Amino acid sequence: MSVVSIMPQNEIKSELSSVYVHAVASMAGCACNRAERQTDNLGIDLTIRFRGDFPNLPSPARLVTFDVQLKSGSNISFDNQNSIVLDGLDKKNYDDYRDDRRNPPIFLILFVLPENSDEWLKLTEEELVLKKCAYWVSLRGAAECTTATKRVFFPKKQLFNVAQLQNIILPTLAAEEEFLYQYS
Repeated sequence: MSVVSIMPQNEIKSELSSVYVHAVASMAGCACNRAERQTDNLGIDLTIRFRGDFPNLPSPARLVTFDVQLKSGSNISFDNQNSIVLDGLDKKNYDDYRDDRRNPPIFLILFVLPENSDEWLKLTEEELVLKKCAYWVSLRGAAECTTATKRVFFPKKQLFNVAQLQNIILPTLAAEEEFLYQYS
């Protein structure tokens, strides 16, 4: 039986990438909010917030906030076995994402789906399975772009999952925030 979709495949991919990030953020104990139209026009798809203790900081209780720009695709190229490549990020967007004055910081999250759309999502009474995974990168402080578009590399070791969010992203952002607070 053929299903008629009211959304183009790119919009379906975008929605599935949002579901993926929401699920990971929820499992990590974070709030994840979808951007409104005006914020989306600024290149922000989601905002993630976490209030928690970071024992290595002088002020252990912290509220950490960061924005997310989602990208998704099923025909993704690999630089080698260590990186996934996103081709064609507009110079304007790249420059916005690399701005080290941006507060809160923004992360790019690339959700990779199987090429066959029939494999993207499976649902049974026992489980809901969303196929493949996402990778994250921060362009904060990256080199200036001198071309109309930029190729962005997502290291495969930067899998966007609960452990990466809890053990790398949140503590790093909390430490940066603490540093800025102490020296401002």
